[in-house]
Order: sequence, then structure tokens, then C-alpha cells
Amino acid sequence: MRVTGDLWWHLSWKKGSPISSLHIKLIDGNLQNVTKFKLFLREARYDSSEIFVANLFKELGFISPKTFYINAKINNVDHDYIFQEDIKKELIESSFYREGPLLEGDERFTVNLFETLEKLQKIDTVKEKVNFPIINFAKIVNTNFLKRNNSNSVAGLEALSNMNKLFLYNHNYKLENKIFDPASNIFFLFTDNFFSTKNSEILDTFDALSLATDTKHGLSMDDRRFYFDSFTKFYLPIYYDGKSRILEKEQNTKIKINSNEIFSNEAILGSKNAIKKINNLNISNFLNRLKKSGLDMSKKELEVIINKILSRLKILEAKNNTVRNVVSSNNFFKRDHVKGKFIKFVFTNYNKKQFIVCGFNLEKCETIKIKESEYFQILNEISNQKFYILKQKIKSNDHMVFLYNDFEQNFNTLNFFNKNWKSYEGIEKTKLFHKNVDISVDIINKKIVADQTEVDGKILFLGGKLEKWNIIFNGISNNKKNDIINNYDISNNLTGCVNFYQIEFNLVNLSSKNGHCEDSINIIRSKGSIDSVLVSNSVSDALDVDFSNLKINSVIVSSAANDCIDFSAGNYTLGILKLKNCGDKALSVGEKSTVKLNDINVSYADTGIASKDSSVVSLNKAVLKNTKTCLSAYNKKQEFNGGFIYIDSMKCSSYSTKIEVDNNSKILFKKKPFKNNDFENLKK
Repeated sequence: MRVTGDLWWHLSWKKGSPISSLHIKLIDGNLQNVTKFKLFLREARYDSSEIFVANLFKELGFISPKTFYINAKINNVDHDYIFQEDIKKELIESSFYREGPLLEGDERFTVNLFETLEKLQKIDTVKEKVNFPIINFAKIVNTNFLKRNNSNSVAGLEALSNMNKLFLYNHNYKLENKIFDPASNIFFLFTDNFFSTKNSEILDTFDALSLATDTKHGLSMDDRRFYFDSFTKFYLPIYYDGKSRILEKEQNTKIKINSNEIFSNEAILGSKNAIKKINNLNISNFLNRLKKSGLDMSKKELEVIINKILSRLKILEAKNNTVRNVVSSNNFFKRDHVKGKFIKFVFTNYNKKQFIVCGFNLEKCETIKIKESEYFQILNEISNQKFYILKQKIKSNDHMVFLYNDFEQNFNTLNFFNKNWKSYEGIEKTKLFHKNVDISVDIINKKIVADQTEVDGKILFLGGKLEKWNIIFNGISNNKKNDIINNYDISNNLTGCVNFYQIEFNLVNLSSKNGHCEDSINIIRSKGSIDSVLVSNSVSDALDVDFSNLKINSVIVSSAANDCIDFSAGNYTLGILKLKNCGDKALSVGEKSTVKLNDINVSYADTGIASKDSSVVSLNKAVLKNTKTCLSAYNKKQEFNGGFIYIDSMKCSSYSTKIEVDNNSKILFKKKPFKNNDFENLKK
């Protein structure tokens, strides 16, 4: 526990005792699946307005932290706080995305707190002074993700490099007075000059809603938060610190055109889609969400606020956007900035495993050659805008800013590292990408065959719909052990040989053999129905499904070195499972999943069925043989609770332990709970 917040509104007194906004890390257990969070004094976030806007952004489909009222006793003093979860892995995964790079602005050179005579006389006149952000760039905040493997490091480098190029363009526009921005700190230029059209739409819509809900404070370079989706190459905005006063009665219902208001192209372009989202808002669902968050509001009161938001969006929609030409990035470095005399810019060349350290005007550049064993260690550190190791290497005490990869690149748009990937067009509305794989597509018979040409060959189906296709993947037959952990694609952080991302399935058949990947088949953020899955000879997991809502009629797995099937964070309805020779678990269910299963037949596995971390498995019939443990239910991750298994019929033979269940979990046989080794009524 520690005090959090920069200024006086995070501090107060109650009954003669000091109270403050607090940052909490739970040592054990969780609060609504959250282990790290902040307890804000209500006045520090303008009270109920923060509850309203944080939940509105979440209801509209944006990534937004859980935010609600809570009462806590700190040092024996009761007080009401605003609970808000940290922007961490838990938030991303609860928003149904795989963990990836999280970016935010680096505040070292931009925000200064200054004292005035008014401060000495009257505390409520203290101001937050924002210097003109000539050297404000981004950083990766979840460094533990980067350290996990080299692939994550490169995904972070890609995300940060392109974001900092965007920062650079923003700096140039501001220096050349091409943006009307009296705050000198708002982050613009989310156009399709830099992003795909769909990604631009998401960012523009977020900007429009931010203006209309009076949360423009969260649009500054310092306060912006992004999640980088390495599959789609999208930068997804995260709601953070909007400082809205939307619920205050004295607030104007319309946007006024004055020196305090900003009308960016992005907000204007996003207003139409924002209006559509607000009009499609389910009022009843949103009122229920607000009530659960401690904000009780009548339907009539909500409609008044919604109409206020809509009126502001319509003012934005009526504005004309202006055409912007991209400024040469080199102009920024050619300017003489007094503040930049003691700043060094750092670049990297990933291919050569080098770092380049330059003066502010890109003069006197020094190339630092690093042993490959040290490269990723330094890269992960400087991605967080920290330079301890690098400064020791070059014996420097200068302030440093890491910019991007490929120092000599002449860029007019954002570039990604997926140059080795090829695409195949013409499969309905789905995009097919492949690397080191020969692809054969039979449009008439709806059959796709993918034959690996190299052991790291992979295919990716991205977005759209697949209906009644037969997809067959043939891996290279290889009896030698492979380094599975490092067999990732360095650009997309793919774990599967066959990957499906945001796909709508309709009676598709999937097949894989000799898969030399972390997952032979990996399905993420998808929905619909799959007729059959057939996997043989997988060197790790056979089938791995995350953040999905699927019905699968049958799965047959023969020989997987790790789990035969792994379901996470979703809802799954399964027909018949036949799983043989599973190195670890035959069926593993985790991270708040719900599985309804008709029939499972397992032979040779460490564990027959495992339910963990707030997951529920409901099963009609199980036949399990040659397992160390038949059924297992437990809690593994702190942000979750126990696992649950409900089973009607089970035959388990040739086992070491029939049931393992911890104190947080339950296994029920014909609605009767069982504890460890308490199974005398279970028939073999």
C-alpha cells in the first residue's frame, strides 16, 4: 500500500486523521478478479462522473478499468473511495484480449509542478503546468511481458517504434502551428496515413466520445494509454484519467467554441460513429452496470446525460475537417532546442543487434555494439525509457529518450515487421496470411491444405467468416526435439501453427498433424460452430482456445506432448472428445471459462479433466483410463478463485488419484460434493 496522486486533491482529513488516494497490491486473493488497484478519494476524480464515464466506455466496447464505489477502513478510519483497477494484464485479459504491449506517455520532461505565491496563500490555486512537449515520447509499461521471451520483446519494439514515430509527427505539427491546440499537449493524427481504416475509426470514435463526455484530459500525450494488438496491428485506446464533470448540473450541455475547447480532425471524423454507438446503447444494461458500480441513476436522469452527449457529438459532426499533409520527420531534429542540449536520443537496429546514441539534432551519433545475450536485456529496459545498463556501457549521465527501431529508415507511414508473411485473397471475407508454408486452396470444394516448408511455418486466418471449410495443416515430420518456447513468430507473437483470430465459424472442419508449435491449433476471440477437430502428433498443446464462444461437435487428439485441449476465458459447448496420449492434461479448462460437455473418453494422461481459476465444467459422461489423476479442481492464479466440476457419470480405471480438489474448489458427482479421496460412492 502506498499513497498515490500528484496534487492536493489526493489528500484530505477525516475526524482528525489523514486520508489519501492509495495504490494497493493484494498479497493474496482478489477483488472482482483484480489484484492491483487504486482507491481514489472521490473528489480526486470528480466523484460520480468518473464512475459514469469509465463504465460508459466499457459498455460501448472500449477497454476501460473496473470502476466502482467501495468503502474501506484505512488505519481504522472508514471512508468511501472510488475503486479503479490498474491498467495491467488482468484488465486486458478480462477485456478478452491476449496479453500484449501496453503503452503510455513518458512524463519525465513534460509535467512540472510549480509553486506560486497563490500556493502559499491558498492551496486550491495550485496548478499543473505542462511544458511544451518537444521531447515527449512513449514507453512500454508492462516490462514483465517483454522479459518473458524474445518474441514479446520484438512485439514491444514494434509497438513502441511506430507509436514514437507518431509522437514525432505530432511534435512537428505542433512546432509548425498546424494544429489548433491551446493545451499544446493533446495527441492527434490518428488518420489512415498511419493506421488501417478500421483502426483509425476506433481511435477517432474514442476521441469524439472523449470530447463529448468531457474527458479530454485523458487525450494528452502523458495520459494516453494504448494496448497493441499484435494480431491485427491495432492500437486500441484505453480509458484513463478523463477528469470528467459530465454529471455536474452547472456544466454546459453544448460544446462552446473558445480557447479552452479543441476540435480535432480525429474527433470530427469519429463523431458519426460515436453517435451510432450512443444511439445503440442498451439503456437497461447500462443502468444495471451503473447500479452494480454504486451509482444509482433513474432512466430519466440517464436520458438527460445521453442527450447532452449526443448534442455535443452533433456539433462535432457539423464541423468541417481539414486536410493534413504529413510533415517530414527530419524537421524536428533540425531545430535548435535549448532544452534539448542535454538530451540524447537512442535508436536501435534490431537486425544488427545494435544501439545508436545521438545528440538532440542527430549529430555525433555513436553506434553501440552489444552481445546478443545482452541485447534483449537492454532493449526491454529502454523500452520502458530506463537506461541504467546502457549508461554504464557508454559511461554517460545524460538524459536519454528511446525513439524507435531502424535509425536510417526513411518513413512516410508506420511500418511493421511482418515482411516475411504472404497473404492469400479470395477466401470469402477472411484474410489468410502464411509464412514458410505452401498453400493449396480449392474454392469449389472449400478445402485448404497448408504444408510446412520450414519448421516455423504458420498460417493465420484473420477476421471474417468461415463456412463449411475443411482446413488441413501438415507439419514437417521431425523426430528431434524442437525448442518450442522460441518457435514464435517475432512479429505477431503467434503461438499456433494454425491460428484463427476473430473468426466466425460455421461447421468448419480442422485438421493438424506434426505441429511443431506451442499450439498445433490456436483459436482466439472467435465464435460459432466447428464440426470436427482432428490433431495428431503435437509437440506441445494440440488445441488451445482463448476468449471465444464456440460449439464443437467432436475433437479427436492422438499424441500431444502437453495438453490435448486447453480452453480459457470463454464459453464452450462440446459434443464428443476422444483424447489419447496427452503429456499433461487431457482437458484443461481455466480463467473463468464455462464448458458444457456431453461425452469424453481419455486414455493415457497425467490428468483427465482439470477445472481451475473460476471455471465451471458440466459433464454428462466420462470414461478415463491410465491417468495419474482422474479429476482435478483448483485455484492457480491469484486473480481468480477455485475450479468446479459437475459430473453425472464417470468410469475411471488405472489411476493413482481419483480426485484432487483444493479448499477453493468443488467437484460434485450427481450433485453430491466430494473431497480428496472421499469417493467411496463413485464406481470405477
